[in-house]
Amino acid sequence: YKGEVVKHLPYKLQEDLIEPIFKELPGWDEDLMQMTDEESFPQSFKDYIAFIEAEVGVPITLVSVGPDRAQTILRD
Repeated sequence: YKGEVVKHLPYKLQEDLIEPIFKELPGWDEDLMQMTDEESFPQSFKDYIAFIEAEVGVPITLVSVGPDRAQTILRD
């Protein structure tokens, strides 16, 4: 915003002064729905979670890999 990288949305936003930053991350081919623990996650998915944690500044403690309650994984 106005030539600076900001981590918040300015109160008085001037849309013509905003340039979004897009980051591409590697994907994964594995079916996550069958996974029951964090150790079985593909490395690219672990890296994706770490990226989100770093960007938002909050640890991700639960990961849902499907619609069933049993498909919710508690991270350490």
